[in-house]
Amino acid sequence: MLTRYDINYYLAVRPPEFWLAATFIGFIITGLVWVVAVKIIHWLFALPLLLFERTSPRTAINSSKKLTQGRRLKVAAWLVAWVVTLIAMSMLVTSLIGVVGRFVIPSTSESLVWVALAVGVVVLLSGIANLVLSFLGAALLGLLVVRLYVSLGGSGEVTAPSVSASESSRPRKMRSLRQVIIGGSSAVIVATVITAIATVRSIPTEDTTQITAHRGSSIAAPENTLAAVERSIADGADWVEIDVQEIADGTVVVFHDGDLRRVAGLSLRTRDAAYEDLNQIDVGSWHSPRYADQRIPTLEQVLELCKDRIGVNIELKYYGTGGNLEQRVIDIVEHYDMESQVVLMSLKRSGILKAKALRPDWKMGLLTAVALGDLTRIHIDFLAVSTSLATRSFVWSAHRAGREVQVWTVNDPVQMWALITRGVDNLITDVPAMARTVLDERAGMSLVERLLVEFGAWSGLVPYTEEPIDEGDA
Repeated sequence: MLTRYDINYYLAVRPPEFWLAATFIGFIITGLVWVVAVKIIHWLFALPLLLFERTSPRTAINSSKKLTQGRRLKVAAWLVAWVVTLIAMSMLVTSLIGVVGRFVIPSTSESLVWVALAVGVVVLLSGIANLVLSFLGAALLGLLVVRLYVSLGGSGEVTAPSVSASESSRPRKMRSLRQVIIGGSSAVIVATVITAIATVRSIPTEDTTQITAHRGSSIAAPENTLAAVERSIADGADWVEIDVQEIADGTVVVFHDGDLRRVAGLSLRTRDAAYEDLNQIDVGSWHSPRYADQRIPTLEQVLELCKDRIGVNIELKYYGTGGNLEQRVIDIVEHYDMESQVVLMSLKRSGILKAKALRPDWKMGLLTAVALGDLTRIHIDFLAVSTSLATRSFVWSAHRAGREVQVWTVNDPVQMWALITRGVDNLITDVPAMARTVLDERAGMSLVERLLVEFGAWSGLVPYTEEPIDEGDA
């Protein structure tokens, strides 16, 4: 249903067939959720039957299903009530931690020690609160299941294990209340100090993160055009990321999609086009009428514009034309003597490994949104990953393996801050001017101020921005 045009057209324009496909997907997901929910209700009392009535596992499952017959709505209502209660408790705990953080952490102190200890206390409290919440949630579910089991006619009984006279006569060793308080307080103090030290050490004092303009400054100007590339230079980006593909006549053009439906309203596929045809098509008016003069550029045109002004991150796109894209791109880059100013990357692992085999000394990376296996074992120089993969542990693992980490597509200032703190090497963003502002602000901050902002982002007191960014923001 969504294969006639490039998938980016459907995601951007969302024509009727997109909503029809989405409706089908919605029905499928609803059906799967229904099947899982019914199975959960059917099997809910299998464990009590197994424990209390000493039945076999198969018998317990079958008996649980019989026990719920005609009572599914009642069981479902109680389970929903448990989920709602757990969510409400979690929201309450999060809010309380935020309130405590605002009052406990000094906002004007210049003492890193006091700020770090205060943050450590709040982080520790949050950990304890979440642990207690997890315990209560599991306990409430267990009590709820047993209570429902009994109310629906469960016949089993729980009996305490017998204790012999000799065992009952043995004196019990119990710690005094004073020992418990001293031991607990000591553990809390040690944990707080360790947490504070770990928090402080995780905040970098100098930022080495670079900025890559995604398809140029693609919020301010139409993506992958010379105007977007020029704007990325003006916005202070270190690199500009462009998408290249080979068209029918062998020309390497800078364009993202496999057809022109999204940016020009045409059904023409790039793999069937010659450059003399593409060069006549307006690919800027969809963004703004003042960009009506923009055309699909060649790789040569972009390199001429960027040489000695900004680095170029070339993403190799494969749409079924030829099989020599890697060599063509290499030849063009070498023609302009820009080997040190260019990096290559691709979603296609075989393609980027082929390019790496052709030029082992060039910097190249794998672009990915999912982690299948250990990505750090691939013989490339950097990993360009989605924000969901760029956890602190992933960044550390990649750096230990000698791989840089680039993250896409980051358009929120708080998320930029968090990723810079995690030590990512490059932010790929549609708004490079915003990323430059974040880096400049960090450069003017003390470690105490950085720590406070980091706590705000971690605790949710400073939320991510979900609103779309307009050109004025860029």
